Amino acid sequence: MDKRDEILLAAAEEFASNGYPGTSFGSIGARLGMHRNALQYYVESKPELAAKIAWKAFHAGSFLTEDIALYGGVDGIARLVRCAAEQYVCDVFPRAALRLMEQRHLIPVDVPVPYQAWIERLACMLRDAAADRQLDPTVDVDDLALRLLATFAGTRIVCEALGELDQFPARAQRSVTELLRAQAPGFGVDTAPNGADVRRQDGAGTAQQRTADLAQQCRAAAAANRGSEPAARPGDDGAPFVGIPRPAEGGSARRPASPRSGSAERRPERDGADEPIEPSAAPRR
Repeated sequence: MDKRDEILLAAAEEFASNGYPGTSFGSIGARLGMHRNALQYYVESKPELAAKIAWKAFHAGSFLTEDIALYGGVDGIARLVRCAAEQYVCDVFPRAALRLMEQRHLIPVDVPVPYQAWIERLACMLRDAAADRQLDPTVDVDDLALRLLATFAGTRIVCEALGELDQFPARAQRSVTELLRAQAPGFGVDTAPNGADVRRQDGAGTAQQRTADLAQQCRAAAAANRGSEPAARPGDDGAPFVGIPRPAEGGSARRPASPRSGSAERRPERDGADEPIEPSAAPRR
């Protein structure tokens, strides 16, 4: 490794750890045992050094995807995400490049926009997956590509904040796979307890309505297992259910008497009498 490569590596470590504002020729020289003025013989300025490192992470014009075949549908996308995450964990240059790209507004030279190349490539792969019926043909591939990138970036941020960067590849692949699985044809088909399919209909009803329909089918299935018709539940008539039946017009709600052991209820002692009294059919006022 020649001196320029050593300087690039030391600078990448500084940029990855401290970002663009926290890195200086002095901190880079301290890693190399060099005086800051000696670095200027190899590097013209700090912005130029940052740009070199930011562009170094691009291979064949695509960030972090030198040896990844951009095909294979859903499985290919999951492999792409896993490989990119592994490169990020194992190589300091992608970590430094991504941090510099996120701070590009602070750098007075041309620095690549983070993830911009990924959006187009992912959208292309998603279109192929939809054509192969691995995804719902009506899915918005551009929006899904953005959500996949957001999942990747969010997983990275959380893993770094928790000091668990080694878990980033597996977690990113799992999160992206689950997101893609949710876009597969037939994902919105659920099975009710009676074996009937409850199919999601796009644009027909809200999620709450679908939940209510499923609950109604569950009650019908339970009633069928008991050999009786489903009983109406409080609140099914449109009235809010708070655990107390709606009072009659002009009256007030009364809670039903709680059952007691035995066939007779006792009144408080009066005039020394303590006699069991049969429950009255009509409530006392």
